[in-house]
Amino acid sequence: MRKIVTIHLLSSKRVQSSRYIREDEVSLAMKKIHKLALSSKHINLTEIIINVTSTIVMRVGFGKRLTGKTGRLEKCLQDLDSFYQSLIDECLVNNENTNSHDQEDQDIVDILIQLKKDQV
Repeated sequence: MRKIVTIHLLSSKRVQSSRYIREDEVSLAMKKIHKLALSSKHINLTEIIINVTSTIVMRVGFGKRLTGKTGRLEKCLQDLDSFYQSLIDECLVNNENTNSHDQEDQDIVDILIQLKKDQV
């Protein structure tokens, strides 16, 4: 996957060809910031940057904008993060209780946790 992304999406030719997308999205964000500033409204730069970044990724990777879907995407990512965290927590508790390191009984989460522990 890393090789595919590096060769096909992050090559200098591809990055140069998608320059107009980055410029367009940054320009739209600057116009939004300017409009909000003129109306003396609160500006959430974190939200704007996340929106710009995700829209650029969507346009470069899939040729489509994330109009109105950023909130849904963020909610999905938070749900996945919670799900994965609960799997990790459960696995950590089970590993503490069993102290079994039988490789045949390990699932992918066990293996990743062990690799992380070995790395530290």
